[in-house]
Amino acid sequence: MDPNALYLLSADDSCRRQIALWMADFPWCCHHANYAAQLMADMSDSVPAVLLIDSRTSSDIAATVRAIRAVPGPSATLPIVLLTPHMDDAGQGCNAVLHLPLAAERMLDVVSEWAGPLEDAAFRSFDNPLYRLIRIVGRRRASAMLMRCLDSLRRALTQIAEGAPPKPIAHDTAGICGMLGFEALGVAWSAVEYDEPNALEDAVKLTRSTIARLSNN
Repeated sequence: MDPNALYLLSADDSCRRQIALWMADFPWCCHHANYAAQLMADMSDSVPAVLLIDSRTSSDIAATVRAIRAVPGPSATLPIVLLTPHMDDAGQGCNAVLHLPLAAERMLDVVSEWAGPLEDAAFRSFDNPLYRLIRIVGRRRASAMLMRCLDSLRRALTQIAEGAPPKPIAHDTAGICGMLGFEALGVAWSAVEYDEPNALEDAVKLTRSTIARLSNN
């Protein structure tokens, strides 16, 4: 995946130039195609951070989205934004809708919503569970889910410190971590549930470091 790449499916040259100009400030690179077949060929080599599809170019948006989602790998969760002049367009399977004509602030807000901080390429790593979540639900919902997760982790540490039985806490915490994509932390708490040696100490240590790291995002 190219973490600082935006791909635009559009036959409108002026639209392509405008978007490239707006994204160059961060800097991002912008790729484009006139046809869905070209887009699919390009996606086989490199998946962008965000895809924009111009409804005036593609005759069957839903079919294009389904084809992208069927490509193995990161395409399954690729954020797709529909550009449309129609105010009542529901999105046809895309993650978000931008109405034409485009406005710079609104477009950048939407890209940031689905890609995270535009200036931070390192954030867009599949090793970052928050980024993986953002690609699926968007930045605002992901942030709210993250806050609830952090509250649960802090509560688990408090209960452990107060002497509560660790197994029920471990079961619940592992489930929360697994649901949000924190695989290593989920595995650590599962080990506590199954009485593996030194599991509780390791899980507590990893939880504290995870809380510290996520609190800075």
